[in-house]
Amino acid sequence: MAAGWTLTVTGTNELRQTLQTLPEAIAGQVLLDSLTTAAEPMRDRMRSLAPRGAIAPHLADSITIAPVRSDAVSAVIVIGPTRAFFYGRFWEFGWKYHSAHPFMRPGYDEEAWPTVDRLRRDLWAEIADWVAAHVEVTG
Repeated sequence: MAAGWTLTVTGTNELRQTLQTLPEAIAGQVLLDSLTTAAEPMRDRMRSLAPRGAIAPHLADSITIAPVRSDAVSAVIVIGPTRAFFYGRFWEFGWKYHSAHPFMRPGYDEEAWPTVDRLRRDLWAEIADWVAAHVEVTG
């Protein structure tokens, strides 16, 4: 007869309670800050692709990251020119008298997955920090 293994798990109630509070620990501002930080290289790439004229201020310098909303499970940001540089959409998409010179979409296309990866790493670090501070490991 093969040797048997016995696995005894204790503290499941405490673990469940801990896991239920975890979303609150990464909610709101932490999630929004992580997303904003992860998106900075995307904004920088869009800036590098945006047109620059001979006279400042430049459209490229107006590209910012702005928070829209965040809650326990989501965060939304907007990356793009400020309202004062509304004409950036005409550069991006073109119009009757000017052909398109995209800078937003190529920047997004190049940086979308690296941004997701940066966000993933940052959130896992936040979760690990929270767990280290709030969960007692005994063994």
